[in-house]
Formats: sequence, structure tokens, C-alpha cells
Amino acid sequence: MAPTAPRTTPPETAAAPPPPCGGSPTLGARRYLIGYVLFVVLLTAAVLGAIRAYPGWLDGHQRSRERYAAERALAALAAGDRDLARAEVALLAEERPIYIGGLFNRRFSEIWEGPVLRDRVTIYERLTAELLRADLTAEAETVAWKTLLEHHITNRPLELIIPWELLCAAKSANEDWFSAFQAARILAAHGAEQVRPPSQMDPLPFADDPEVSRRMQQELPPPVMRALRLLGEQPAAADFRQALTLLERAREQAVNPAVAQQLDQVLHKAYLDAGQRGQAQQLLARKWGRDPGFMTEFWRSWPNTGAGGMLFERDPSLLDYMWRERPAENRLSVANFMDTFAEDSRMRVEDFRDLRVRQLGYFNEANTFESIGGRAYMNQNVAGSIELETADTVRQLAIGYNSSPALGIHPIMLVQVDHDPFIPVYLESEGEAIATVDVNIPPGRHELTFVYLNDAVFAWPSRQVHEDRNLVLHRLALIHVERPG
Repeated sequence: MAPTAPRTTPPETAAAPPPPCGGSPTLGARRYLIGYVLFVVLLTAAVLGAIRAYPGWLDGHQRSRERYAAERALAALAAGDRDLARAEVALLAEERPIYIGGLFNRRFSEIWEGPVLRDRVTIYERLTAELLRADLTAEAETVAWKTLLEHHITNRPLELIIPWELLCAAKSANEDWFSAFQAARILAAHGAEQVRPPSQMDPLPFADDPEVSRRMQQELPPPVMRALRLLGEQPAAADFRQALTLLERAREQAVNPAVAQQLDQVLHKAYLDAGQRGQAQQLLARKWGRDPGFMTEFWRSWPNTGAGGMLFERDPSLLDYMWRERPAENRLSVANFMDTFAEDSRMRVEDFRDLRVRQLGYFNEANTFESIGGRAYMNQNVAGSIELETADTVRQLAIGYNSSPALGIHPIMLVQVDHDPFIPVYLESEGEAIATVDVNIPPGRHELTFVYLNDAVFAWPSRQVHEDRNLVLHRLALIHVERPG
């Protein structure tokens, strides 16, 4: 019998783990898959929901910022809520667009060519017009100035016309006819032949207050604007005669004293520019109530002691007239001329050595000016302030300056006393000149601010053209007497 091979016992097979919860393996895998799919679906839904909701949240967040106060103010005016509109304008006025936080806390402006024209200026224009229509004239002026300051955050060769028209309307509504006339001069320098009421401001006319428009057209009629435009364009002899005729008629019809005073100033300069010195002296004689011919001897004798007796015969309130009538051969600088009034108690003369840069929150923080020999050389958009104390009421500020134009436009300076509204002044002389500003500053300590608004450079290399608009301030006089007449 053949031997039998030993029987081997196969190793025991390891028992499979029981399925979870006593179920089968297939069921467990399906549950994992369903949970995974459900998680992905819910996550996707949450992401899509967030994406869908984010614009609405962001819009609400953005509109709660100060710069959207303009839209909220418009909505308040549409609803007849004047108090809410005032509150929104106050919030808007506090916003300073140059102060925007960036990477590593860097400060910069978010307002450049596209945004300033598309998103801000147009909404401010609408708001200014609606505030005028609601008789909120102080708020209208606040927004009009914000429009212009934001437009000039970066240097621009030319102005926007509509903001200046709206500012002119706001100044007229506030009975500030000195400033309204200066705004009209700026418009005329840019080619405007009339100050349009808001209802005629194409391409987007606004509703306006008919009474404000009527007064504006009465005090600043189209003939005045045409004359100012002609005088700013280096006119030929025929255009000079036309401009003088228009101004003479307007002066005869002028009712408001502030407008009449400035028409006299423009006429006096125009007579001299046209070579009609006799007419200029007659105008000054009528205004002064005396023959100004004695000034001829003053100019001939000064600085000899023989002119000393004439010093106090001069009228400080007519500083600009006397300076314009100086003989062509006279070489006295405007600073030295103003300094000759140092002993005259009717006025006080200061230089600009104590002028300090003031950050308005609208211009580049690095912008500054040079102070040399008591003069301030402003080659960038910049604001400077000086603190002065006066024992007497100041009726007039006189500023000795010279400027250079670009594209036919001269510097625009804004003058501010403490925190009062800005007063615009168009500084149109390349030679040394004196600009005057009517004020009413009570005795005490005050801060005077001078803003160079519209710095610009225009270059055309192929024609060898390079124009740089700049401003130099030489002297400041605080005049305590009113102009005669």
C-alpha cells in the first residue's frame, strides 16, 4: 500500500471586518459619495450665493462712505428733506480725497482723469444746481468749491466751465458780487460770452431758481462778458474800442457797488492798455474826487526826499490804480512801491516770509512753494497760510504779484479768511501788478490762506512751444479804509 501524503490544513482566512453599523460595504461607500456630493453642492451654492450677494453688500458699503453723500443728498432733496440734505453736504465737505490709504499705509489720491469726470464732478454739478433750486445757497457753494478743487487734484491746463458757472450762480445767490464778478472773469478768459443760468447749461441742463438767474443776468449781462472775453484775447484796435464801449455802457447801468467797483478797475486798465492815458486819469479823478496828476511828480522824484511830502496824499485804497498809472520808464518794483506805505497808518504791508504750506487734502502732499526774499514762488497747486493780527478793521487786501500763463490762461488764486468761503481772484498780469480783494475783517488774530489752484504746463515740441503757468506773490497789504465812491 502506497504511503499517503500527510494532510495539511490550510491557514485560516482572516475574518473581514463587519460593515459599518452592521450594513453592507456597498451601502457605506454610497453614503460617503452622497455626503461628498452634498457637501460640494452646498459649498458651490454658498459660493454662488456670496458672489451674488457681494455686489449688493459692497454697493451699500460704498454708499455709506462720504463720497456718496452727494447721491444721498440728491435723494433727500427729491424727498423734500432739507435737513438731511444739509447733513449729507456737511459730511461730503469733510471728506478729503487725497487721503486714501494704500499698500503699507501709503497715502495717495484715487481721483484721476476717468473717475473725477465720470463719477464725481457730474454728480457734484447736479447736487450744486439742486441745492440752488432748494435755496440752500451756502451748501451749494460748498459743493461747487469741492468740484473745482477735486478737478485740480492733478494739474490741468484748462478749466471745466459748468462748475464755474454754478459757482457764479451760488456767489450771486449769496450776494457776494465781488466773487461772482471774478468767477465771470474766469469764464470769460475761457471763451464764455455769457454766464448761463443752470437751465441753459447744455448738454445736461439743471433746474434753477429764476430769481437768482434774473439777478445774475442783471449784474453780469452778456455785454460785460463779451467785453471781458475780448480784453483777454490781445485784441486789435477795433476790438479794443468795442470792448471799451461795452464796458462804459455796463458801468453806467451797474447797480451793485461791488460790480461797479470792479468795472471801474477793468475800464482803467483797458484805457491804459489802449493808450488812452487821459481817459484813465479822468476815471481815477472822478473816483478819487481830486486830480491824480500830483503822482507824476511822485514817480519822478522818488526815492528822493522831495517826494516825502506826497506820501500821505496818496489813497491806499486806490493802490492798484496808482501802480497802473506809473510812467513806463519807472523802475520801482511793486514790492518797493508797496513798502513806501510802511509809515501810513491807513494800511499795513507784509511780505510772505511767514507763509506756511497748508494741507487742504486736495493737492499732492509733496507740493510746496519756495520763499525767497519775502516772496513766495508757487510752481505747483499749493495752499499757503499766514497768521496776522490787526487792531483795525481790514476793508481790502492788496496783493503784489506777477504770473505766467499757459494756453492763454493765467493763474487763479483763492483767498480765504479764517474758515470763510473762498474768494476767487484772476491774476492776469505777466508784469508786476496789484490785485485787490474786498473784505470785511474785524480786529483780532486771523489766518489768511492763499491757494494757487490751476497750475499747468503746455508743451508742443515740434513748434518749440513750452508754456508753464506759475505765480509769484511779492507783498500783502491790509488796507483799513474803503475806496472812495
